[in-house]
This record gives sequence, structure tokens and C-alpha cells, in this order.
Amino acid sequence: MSNNIIFDAVFYERKTECSLVNNVYLKNSPEKSIYAQGSTENNFKSGIRIVDDVPPYVNIEFQEKYDSYQILNSSVLDFYVNLEGYSDVQEYLKSQMGAKSRSRLRGLVNRLEKCFDITYKIYFGEITKEEYELLFEYLKKFIEERFSQRGDKHQAMEEWNLYKERTFEMILKKEASLYVIYNENRPIDICLNYHIASVYVNKIRSYDIDYSKFRLGYIDIIKQLEWCLENNYAIFDLMRGDLRYKREFCNNIINFDRYILYKRNSLSGKLMAYLKTKELVLRPKLKFVKTAFRKVLKKKESDVNSEPNEPTETIIINLSEFPKDIEVELIDINQKEYALLRKGVYDYQYSTSEHSKGIQIFKIKDVPNSYIIKGQSNMVQMEI
Repeated sequence: MSNNIIFDAVFYERKTECSLVNNVYLKNSPEKSIYAQGSTENNFKSGIRIVDDVPPYVNIEFQEKYDSYQILNSSVLDFYVNLEGYSDVQEYLKSQMGAKSRSRLRGLVNRLEKCFDITYKIYFGEITKEEYELLFEYLKKFIEERFSQRGDKHQAMEEWNLYKERTFEMILKKEASLYVIYNENRPIDICLNYHIASVYVNKIRSYDIDYSKFRLGYIDIIKQLEWCLENNYAIFDLMRGDLRYKREFCNNIINFDRYILYKRNSLSGKLMAYLKTKELVLRPKLKFVKTAFRKVLKKKESDVNSEPNEPTETIIINLSEFPKDIEVELIDINQKEYALLRKGVYDYQYSTSEHSKGIQIFKIKDVPNSYIIKGQSNMVQMEI
């Protein structure tokens, strides 16, 4: 066993036994157990053990022989929603944000549903292997495209095969779910979640970047909060990562706990725990300095070595009437060859509230990369 135990990896994701722990339960509902000991194997020979990233809404009871420990606040924040006391999502949102913000959220949902044939579905307890394979393929694609756009890499990609291998059975056992927003039959937003003891853990989430104007991440949270309240969940956990949308939705933003365990009456264990505590308190400060230095160095290297890379610009020209004396061809942006047009068309729909079934896209044959989008009440020429 590793000296370090990451809480969600053991208790939410892998569900493996942990001989150090007797019970894990919700602080506000002790009867709701996240984990109960099934093994009493003693493999804690000496030294210390660390249980990291413990959510602030749980209590841990350790095996009696491991009951000497120190608790530190991690430098990492946990973002979660305590749903206890709320009957529906509107009641919660009213307590969390002002009228203007709630109106904006309603507008996002209404705009999306006005522009497309939208459905929401959670795969929880039932999913076919074909559906599962397809959704994981889409989720991976969404993540790679989104993080490529940011020039970054998602941490989940390092263990992607492991997630894919174990999640199917977890969905069938109601230990995990996939929450999906569909435009007709096409997934456009997917969340992988874990379920245990009335806790809903939003582990991996991504969306089709062609729909970025519609703020799908906000919409999927609203819909998942709605589902959680309808199904009597107590906690909706958005986990680590300090992002604006989490601060808007979460009524609890609290540091994770970190437990440093050592054997009772072990002087060497007590000393090691003391030294480890000092190290862990100092580590975030050193990391901050190191990160700041790397950013400065990276910027200098970029300024010296990089060449200008101008992004492709989409030009939109408003039209009062359909152009005459030009040859056009009606096209379908769902075809792979026109995939690059989708974001421009969806942006047009966002700005005009036109439904996808009410618009036509024409390719201007004699003008490369030039198209006409004709809606019910508006028409533009798009050049990419």
C-alpha cells in the first residue's frame, strides 16, 4: 500500500478496501456511510500514512490501532453544493445568487432549447455497451479539443483507459453515471459522475466547443442539480479547481483535509508526522514561487522563439436580400466536410435565436470559403 491515499481515488473511483479506515460518513448525516471496513488486515508496519484530499463534508473513523493522527488543511479548495433543506433547483438558486444572475441562467437554457432540439439524459443503472463506447469516444474528443484550444492537457487523459475500463460496470451498479445533453441524437455535453451515500461527484466534464456561446457548462450544472434534488441527494461535489462557474454555484468553498496517521505510542512515527506536517505547510509556498518562475521563463522563451500565429478570422456580413447572379449550393453542416462551419453557424443562431431547422446554409461556388446563412428573419454572408 502506498504511503499516500487519495480519498476520491479510493472511496469514489476504485472502491477498494482501505485497512486504515473503519468508517467514512457524512458529517450532517452519520447514518449515510460512504465506506465501511470489510477487512482488518494490518499492513501498517511503521512510519506514517497520509490520507489526502478528504472532503470537508465527511468524517473518518480510523481503525483503533491507527487513531493517532494530525489533521491539516490542504491548500486545495473543494467546491461543493450542500443541497439539504432545498426542495427544488429554483429555491436553491434563489438562495445562492441574485435575480439578475438567475435571469441570465434561465436565458441560457431557453436560448439553447429555442435554437436546437435539446434533450437531457442520465445513464444511471442502465446503458448499452454501444451507447457507452460512443459516449466515451465523444467525451474524449471534447476534452482533447477543449484543452488543445487552451494549450493544455486534461489530467484524466493520463488514466483514460482505466476510467473507460471500470466505469461501464459502475454505471450498471449505480455507482457512476454519464449525464448527457443531446442536440437531436448528437451528444454536445457529457459529465462523468460518481454516486455514493447521497453524494453526487462531478468528476469529469466537457462539451463540444462549437457550442461555446451557449455556455453548456452552466446548463449541465443546473440540470444535474435539478436531478439531484429530485432524487434526494445531499451533496453535489464539483471538486477541486478554482473556476468562476464553481464560485457562482457552490454554497461551500472549503479546503480539503489531510490526515497524517502514525501508530499510537510510536515516538518515531510522531516525529515523522511532525516533520511531514512542516514539509506540507511549506510545500504550497515553494510551489507558488516555482510556478511563478516557470511562467516568467515560459513567457521569455515564447517571446524569443515563437512566430506570430494569427487565428482564422470569421467575417460576418449582414444581407438585406439574397444575392443575385451568383451560383450557390445548399449544404448540410452535419456532413464531415463542413465541420469547420458549425461554430460560425451556431454563433449565428445564438445571436438571432434561429432554430437549426429554420435555417439554410448555401455555399457560394465562385467564392472560396464563402457561405450564406439564411434564417427565417435574418440573413448573413459568412467568410472563413
